[in-house]
Amino acid sequence: MKKENIKINSLILEYIKKFQNNKDQEAFNHVLSKYFPATCKYAAKFLNNNVYSNLISWSFQEVESYVFLAFWKAINSYRLESESSLSFKNYLYQLVKFQTLHELKKNFNWQFISKEHQQWCRETEIEMVKNSLDIYQDLSFKEKTNKIYEFLKSKNIQYALIWDLKSRGIKKAEICKKLKISSSGLKSRWQYIKKLILGKYSSLSEIY
Repeated sequence: MKKENIKINSLILEYIKKFQNNKDQEAFNHVLSKYFPATCKYAAKFLNNNVYSNLISWSFQEVESYVFLAFWKAINSYRLESESSLSFKNYLYQLVKFQTLHELKKNFNWQFISKEHQQWCRETEIEMVKNSLDIYQDLSFKEKTNKIYEFLKSKNIQYALIWDLKSRGIKKAEICKKLKISSSGLKSRWQYIKKLILGKYSSLSEIY
């Protein structure tokens, strides 16, 4: 590895540490700006290369939504102290791959997913639970998620409810039904919710 890359990786690890320990807004901003746009492109490419059906339609905004959740999971749960740990980039991409397959599983009940990816998804899910890396079971992440819930609640109770339902993996159709809003209404609200969160932790609304 080149010295320049080692230096960059060291800085990223320092930013992650600052965010995990102190909720440092600038640190969150640096990590997000470096990885989020490329990670969205990776997720879109993964979908294009692995979903062989014209019955599935998706928008880049939908990809951004679940990549954002995967990024939030990664920056909170990445194990800095583990010597055998993946690099943050590889860890993030693994979570995005898992989240992509999870979205397809949730919405299409394993249809259009290869047997190989189904097996990988099951094994990864088991490993995540075993290592307590699942954000919905990890206490530290739950605490941070609850803080975001309270923050959004202070803005609009519906924003907080959308965040809660999204973070628990509830399907879009069910969220719309529960909150009595249209699909387009949910999409626009989710975009605004992300901007509110990023406004709290960073100033990167331009990447959307």
